[in-house]
Amino acid sequence: MAKLGIKFPDTDSLAIEDTLEMARNAEEAGFDSLWMSDYKSGDPFSILAACAVVTERILLAPGVTVVFNRAPTTLAMAAASVDTISKGRFILGIGQGHRAIVEDENGLIFDHATDRMVEYTKIIRALIRDGEVQHHGQHYTLGYKRWVKM
Repeated sequence: MAKLGIKFPDTDSLAIEDTLEMARNAEEAGFDSLWMSDYKSGDPFSILAACAVVTERILLAPGVTVVFNRAPTTLAMAAASVDTISKGRFILGIGQGHRAIVEDENGLIFDHATDRMVEYTKIIRALIRDGEVQHHGQHYTLGYKRWVKM
């Protein structure tokens, strides 16, 4: 049977109360998942954590989280926190974004985006799988032991 999800609008103009009501209504209407953009939607991890508290079964996802917006360890902690709060209902999607957002709106350089995303994904997977990471790559060099259970 096909799964059906719903996505919040790309705006941070919704009051948190309205967002939480939308999450409850989506779950009551039978949607399988609730998605939120990582662009002009407020912080998706904070908002999805709040949605997790007011729902019981609907899956929660930030859609595509842009790798340029957060350090890989920061993203891993945010994802693990929402997954814990939601009791395993979190879906993480990552992507490279695009030049206009990365450069014009975030002031970063959009370079080697695909290579960066591949390396970023390896770090995230290591943190989720092993709880720590020692990584020496082209774009990231770090040693990290997580503080939150995944």
